Amino acid sequence: MIRIGKYRIGAAALSVAVVFITLSACAIVAACHQQRPEWSAPLWLTIMQYECMAMIATLAYGIVVHIAIWIVTRCKKK
Repeated sequence: MIRIGKYRIGAAALSVAVVFITLSACAIVAACHQQRPEWSAPLWLTIMQYECMAMIATLAYGIVVHIAIWIVTRCKKK
């Protein structure tokens, strides 16, 4: 557990939050760099599409991390 002020956050939850913030920032930068004036899609739509991809990647990362922690904890108890 990591303590930030009066809040206690698990290491897995904190790492998922850090991954999501990082991927969100990368998604916004990538959308701004890849936007072309000749495309009919507005910038906000491109950003939303990239943010959705970041959320899906974060969800997959969170599931893998929590399963890995569960396996390690289970092995330590045996």
